[in-house]
Amino acid sequence: MLGRGFDVNPVVWSVLAKRGIAIRGAAPANLGLDPERSILRDWNLQNLNTYWRSWGRSTASLGSAGHVAMTVRRTRMRMVTWGALGAPRLHCTIATGEIVGKAAAGEYALTTFGPRWQPLIATAMAYWRGENCANRLGRAVQRTGEFVLEVVNSANKLPKA
Repeated sequence: MLGRGFDVNPVVWSVLAKRGIAIRGAAPANLGLDPERSILRDWNLQNLNTYWRSWGRSTASLGSAGHVAMTVRRTRMRMVTWGALGAPRLHCTIATGEIVGKAAAGEYALTTFGPRWQPLIATAMAYWRGENCANRLGRAVQRTGEFVLEVVNSANKLPKA
């Protein structure tokens, strides 16, 4: 669609400016990119308040019956990993200005959010590393939705830099 492109956003520009590698043409440092921290922060906060808040609400309401009971364990683990590592990536960027991958987001989440979330985050990190975690599922999908909502609420309380 004309005028839309998710990859044209402050996160991509920031990564390109800081870590881009020229394959052809000018080096990223010479492109005049200015990944303004306030714009990066606002973009991530908007993403948390729209996509992630909605995702958290719908996931938290799934419970352990119904739709979740019909999904295969692997899909459930992907949901846990997507939420438990995805939303903290944005929180980390809002708090620090740094853009991190999912593994670093997991480490950040372990130290930033309370101990009640550590088993969930550890499970998501283990699955991300390729470990078999199906026996840890329990209410993990629903709890992931609850955790994502806490991440969103916490991000909205962070002071502007």
